[in-house]
Amino acid sequence: IGLLARLFPRARFVHIVRDGRAVAASLLRQAWTDPATGEPLAYCRDLASAANYWMEVVLRARQQSNLALGRVLELRYEELVRRPEATMRRVLAFLGEPWDAAVLAHQRCADLVLPPDESSSAEAAQPVYSDAIERWRAELEPAQVATVEGVAGGLLEALGYPLASHR
Repeated sequence: IGLLARLFPRARFVHIVRDGRAVAASLLRQAWTDPATGEPLAYCRDLASAANYWMEVVLRARQQSNLALGRVLELRYEELVRRPEATMRRVLAFLGEPWDAAVLAHQRCADLVLPPDESSSAEAAQPVYSDAIERWRAELEPAQVATVEGVAGGLLEALGYPLASHR
């Protein structure tokens, strides 16, 4: 963000944060490998590595946001999919762009071309849906949730995600 903010002094940035438990569960489902070695990427191997990766990325983005004060909007993925119109109105206002309902129908874009080998292409071509928000609760056993929360619980709580162990 720092370099981009210096190169493009009017640039604005949108940082979308998702529940780290959902991210960790999603990363474990991926078959992403290092092209040089063919080995699974470190953050896709186990939940602790996935949780640590999520935490590092979120903290790094938040730290770098300080290099572009007033030009970074942080929002929750869950907010975006539960209230897409209100959230996108906020994003467009932040970007200085007029509201256009077409942003809620990205899947209808005639020239939308997604790479067939990208694991998220099928989902990206769908309308906004909220099914994935709580999927981690069904996918992860309580001990696995405890693993993720043991690594990233402090940040989850700081971001407003209640820990499962506190319910």
